[in-house]
Amino acid sequence: MPRFCSILILFLLLTSCDLNIFKETDTDVEVVSEKKNETLTLGSDPEKGKIVYYANCISCHNYNPKKPGSIGPQIYRSSKELLS
Repeated sequence: MPRFCSILILFLLLTSCDLNIFKETDTDVEVVSEKKNETLTLGSDPEKGKIVYYANCISCHNYNPKKPGSIGPQIYRSSKELLS
C-alpha cells in the first residue's frame, strides 16, 4: 500500500507539471541603446534644489556635491538615472 501511494503521488506530481516551461520560445528582444553619463539639463530652481539636497541627500553624500560621500558617490556630473 505505501508503495502504491508513493507511485500515485509521483504520477500526480509529474502529470500536473506544465511541460511548456521546457520548450524553447523564440522571442524578439529589442536592444535599446542608452547614452551614459548625460548631465541633467532641466529648468531648475537652485534654492529648492539646495533645500532638497540638504534635507534628503546629505546623509549619504557629501556636504559638497563635488566630493564623494561616506556612503554614496559624488553627485556632481552624475547620470540622469541616478538623479531621477
